[in-house]
Amino acid sequence: KKRVSQCLDRCGDQMDHNEEPLGQVEDARVTRQGRYSAWLKKAKSENARCKLIQSHNTRYFTIDFDSQIIFYSHSTSQKKVSQPIPFRDILGAERLPLPTKCRKSKTAMIFGFILKTKPRTFELFTNSSTDAAQWTFSLNAAMEMGKLKCLEQLKVLQGQQAEVRNQDEGASLVRTAPQTAAVSEDEKEASRLKQERPATEVEQEMAQEAAAARRKQEEEAARQKQEEEA
Repeated sequence: KKRVSQCLDRCGDQMDHNEEPLGQVEDARVTRQGRYSAWLKKAKSENARCKLIQSHNTRYFTIDFDSQIIFYSHSTSQKKVSQPIPFRDILGAERLPLPTKCRKSKTAMIFGFILKTKPRTFELFTNSSTDAAQWTFSLNAAMEMGKLKCLEQLKVLQGQQAEVRNQDEGASLVRTAPQTAAVSEDEKEASRLKQERPATEVEQEMAQEAAAARRKQEEEAARQKQEEEA
């Protein structure tokens, strides 16, 4: 088993470095534009390690700054790729310490770094310390780009919500204005009718006051007559 594992490792290293990324003039990890692809050795999950002999496999990783996604495939043709991970789901990247016991080979992929994302954590290895550092820097830059895009989307959403609220408030004011005017006119009419009573009621009150005055005069005359007779 050890011999098979060592043979597979050597074959994997040769395949990793004999195939160069195609069509790449500038390193997108530096310019933060376009895409960059390269072979990386990926540590397997615990479940995969139990089923297979190798603890690592090689995958063709791509970081796309224009689309703001990361994915990997089994070949450079990228006919079948993994589920893309958006930059906003990146939690960070950091270097791994160099193993104390490692093969001293120029093609050995022993320089590692960790990529933490919301779906999962990747343990990846490349063939130089400089390349591992470049991957780490670019992944952390991608994380910041994802955060910035989320903030921009949040501002746009808040602006749209504020615009909808303003439209609703304006429509509500237009609907309630005629009702308020109608209520005000009704109140004025009721006050006017309360102050201006019908003429018949005024006449009745005047007749009642005259009758009361006559009764008072008659009572006063009768009282005086009684006093004279006494």
